[in-house]
Amino acid sequence: MFDMLLWFAVVMVLFAVGDVVAKLTKARISSVFATLMLFLILFVAGVLPADIIEKAGLSAASSWSVPMLLFAMGSMINLRQFMDEWRTVVTCWFGMLAVIIGVSLTIPIIGKEMALSAIPVVNGALPATQIMTEAATKAGYPLAAALAAITFAVQKFVGTPFASSASLRYAQGLIGEYRKAKSSGTLDEFMAAAGKSENRNSEAKTASKRITLAEKFDGFYSSNVCILLAVVGGLLSVWLGELTHINYAILGLVLGVIFTQLGVVCPRTSSRKPKPAVLSTWWCSLPSFPPWPTSPYPTSST
Repeated sequence: MFDMLLWFAVVMVLFAVGDVVAKLTKARISSVFATLMLFLILFVAGVLPADIIEKAGLSAASSWSVPMLLFAMGSMINLRQFMDEWRTVVTCWFGMLAVIIGVSLTIPIIGKEMALSAIPVVNGALPATQIMTEAATKAGYPLAAALAAITFAVQKFVGTPFASSASLRYAQGLIGEYRKAKSSGTLDEFMAAAGKSENRNSEAKTASKRITLAEKFDGFYSSNVCILLAVVGGLLSVWLGELTHINYAILGLVLGVIFTQLGVVCPRTSSRKPKPAVLSTWWCSLPSFPPWPTSPYPTSST
């Protein structure tokens, strides 16, 4: 018990240090990137054991929390917003198509199995990583499973700084526009333009005059109730996956969307109420990484 809590404390320290770095650098270095770099450096230096996640008791959590996380992610999908932002959606589709074509060109070099395991990970991040590592392992392609996990890790290392920089520049631009509008006396017009989309959604919601179950009993949707809904959603996705042979990750996302649209689940179930950190994306993603530096193969928990 002591050893498990000790290693769990070490993991928490690294996450906390990542948050501090993000705060000190004003998000120029994201907490995710800082934490991942700490893990990588300490793994390679031999300071941390390769199986620290297992020693901290998080390996089992990475299995049962993924269906819950995916259901919660589904509850974040707003179909009305998707229709309003159709240009963004189409741009994402073109980006995914470019990834498929680009990685497919490497088939003569790395092989068909390796390329097929990497394409979904680049496009789908954590959910795709879970799907591909499990599928490749069951199909008898351990190297392809390892490539999927490594692709996810490298994608985070390379992509996170650019994403943080772009988000920071966008936020700074909004702040600049706000200050300019405030100094020029046009703050009301600026705020009205910024809230136009939100007001439109609010008006449409009011026009429908349909009070959902989640809205009617909003006071009963406590942290524990929201977590219970995520557990039930994850359980249903796994059960239906066994019946239909459709991956539970896809079913979890779909069920999250359906139950949210029906009003049974609160939109953004994962963030609307406080929740234990164990449900965070990164608690699920860490065990997906191959153990460093001793083996290129994924662990059995992936």
